[in-house]
Amino acid sequence: MASADYNRPNNSLNWILAGALILIGVFTISALVIMKSKTDQNTNANVNISNTGPTISVSPVINKEGPTDFTTHLGSSPGMVNSPFALDNTYYINFKTTDPQNDADTTYLDVKTVNVVIYKDGTSGAEACTKDLDNCYTDAVCTTTNGSGTTAEHSCVVSDMVYFAEPGTWHIYARVVDNADAEITDSNVTFTNTDVVSATVPSGIDFGNMAVGASKIDVTAVATNGGNVTLDSTVSATGWTCTVGTMAASVMKHKDAAFTTDYDDAAAVAYSGTAADSGMSLVKEDSGSGPKTFTLYNGLKIIPTGSGVSGVCTATITWAISGP
Repeated sequence: MASADYNRPNNSLNWILAGALILIGVFTISALVIMKSKTDQNTNANVNISNTGPTISVSPVINKEGPTDFTTHLGSSPGMVNSPFALDNTYYINFKTTDPQNDADTTYLDVKTVNVVIYKDGTSGAEACTKDLDNCYTDAVCTTTNGSGTTAEHSCVVSDMVYFAEPGTWHIYARVVDNADAEITDSNVTFTNTDVVSATVPSGIDFGNMAVGASKIDVTAVATNGGNVTLDSTVSATGWTCTVGTMAASVMKHKDAAFTTDYDDAAAVAYSGTAADSGMSLVKEDSGSGPKTFTLYNGLKIIPTGSGVSGVCTATITWAISGP
């Protein structure tokens, strides 16, 4: 009877199992090698950020209040009133801009240029005008201050506006340029420069020593225009009061030019208590021309009202100055 030894190892099976283990080992090693050979890869992300230029967020105002007043505007009422005879009327032009590239912590580095021009409506060249004290001011001194975040505050000072600057409607031209040369301009804001009606007249005129019946002519009184409009005037006078006696106002006469003959010059007008045209047409000063003056010529004849006069005689002349 045949028999089998079940305890003997089955060599074929063992080789098959061993081969499978070897393959598994190879696969595992291969997988490990493949995993180890993997590398990190980077992808660059790019974006171009274009410049955004400034915008005017608070429109310009002009005032005398200082560099931090962004609300008071001397517009059409009452307008700007320059001081008579002053050559240094000072005004502040204040406004605000917004620029995304601004940073309050870096003193608004994206603000490169700020300039302001004020000019009379109708001036040749408008904001590109040449400086003229009558109608164009181009040299305002501008600074950028305060503000917060992307908002900057600008204040420009005009310190030499003269009393004879033309009356009427003026424009404020404001311009801000950033470091990319993007700019914003505004010339829509206007203000009124008011009429300045002002003149100086002498405190007195002196005919000196005269005898009864004597006459004297061409004693002058000079008026000076201290404003920005052409001036007219009327004159009147009181009667004369003397140490002894009186004289009528009419013993004194006036002309807007020198007497051509004598006291009896037919063109001379006798003073009275009623205002009469002086003949003055006193134009305003123009840039560089100097103050404008008008000379009133006066004549006097000593004609007593009563029996006689003596001593010191005085009368009061009234000038009524008016503009257009």
